[in-house]
Amino acid sequence: MSFNPDPSQQAALSATGPLLVLGPPGSGKTQVALETVRLALADGMPASRIVVVTATRRAAAKLRTDLGRSAPVTTSTPLVRTAPSLAFGVLRTRAALLGQVAPTLISGAEQDAILAELLSGHEDPSVPQPPWPTWLSPETLRLRAFRDELRDLLMRAAERGVSPEQLHELGVAADRQEWVAAARLYEEYLDTTALRSTVLDVGDRFDPAVIVAEAAHVLINWDNELSTHDRPSWDLVVVDD
Repeated sequence: MSFNPDPSQQAALSATGPLLVLGPPGSGKTQVALETVRLALADGMPASRIVVVTATRRAAAKLRTDLGRSAPVTTSTPLVRTAPSLAFGVLRTRAALLGQVAPTLISGAEQDAILAELLSGHEDPSVPQPPWPTWLSPETLRLRAFRDELRDLLMRAAERGVSPEQLHELGVAADRQEWVAAARLYEEYLDTTALRSTVLDVGDRFDPAVIVAEAAHVLINWDNELSTHDRPSWDLVVVDD
């Protein structure tokens, strides 16, 4: 299906350099993103030099389908990626160039299993327990729903670079005893995942919440580690968020 841009969309398509396109849902931002890629391919830009970043795997799958229908050339390179997928690719490239075992991504199911194991271990009276507030009963601490909320808190902290010590300080400052207790568990969680990464033949292991920050750090320090290899880069980066 052909795309007939309106004047504002045409202005976005004709612009050069970094560009932020704003508009409400349904205003055609995704169409502009796809048309930008289509035009670049039609102009001869190699698919390997283009990447489209989107928020979710479902959105990425739909964009791949739409782009496959409208692209002027057949591509074997995955043009559409989620941010974690793109970041993971950077980390895998680094590991391969350094001769290291490929990294792995900690799944949500594994995160839940680790938290369940830690919480279960705290039921032993001889094990120091996080100072959970009294309104959180032992039965509540065993619930999957509680672990889901706890995992969400820890992952949001990780996304923002908040350490266990900083989460503890925030809990004290805000008088949130559950944050103070979660900070203790957060530290144990990080120790557990770090310990599992030391097993032979197992590469670095990353939570989805921190993988983008880790990849950014790798790219910033690329020349210090891998100065003889080209840094991963693209000529056209389109973010559809």
